[in-house]
Amino acid sequence: MIKSFLSFTTKALSLVVKIKDINALQNELKNDYIITKEMSALSGGLALRCGRLLAVALMKIILLVIKMGIRLLGLMKYQMLSNLQ
Repeated sequence: MIKSFLSFTTKALSLVVKIKDINALQNELKNDYIITKEMSALSGGLALRCGRLLAVALMKIILLVIKMGIRLLGLMKYQMLSNLQ
């Protein structure tokens, strides 16, 4: 989660400020003890406060993806049957 957030923020920052090497900046921030420690505390606190809400939202997203997959399989099956005729 920390790596994803740092990646997102450095890419967003590069849209505003010209950065020579985004990957080098990301690696430097990932290796910074203070930033990593603070991000861990922040994400842990967020997970404690919103853990149940995040779990429900994630479950709904998973069910939606499964439902879309089932519909896609149905469409593929229909196309295969129509190609046979």
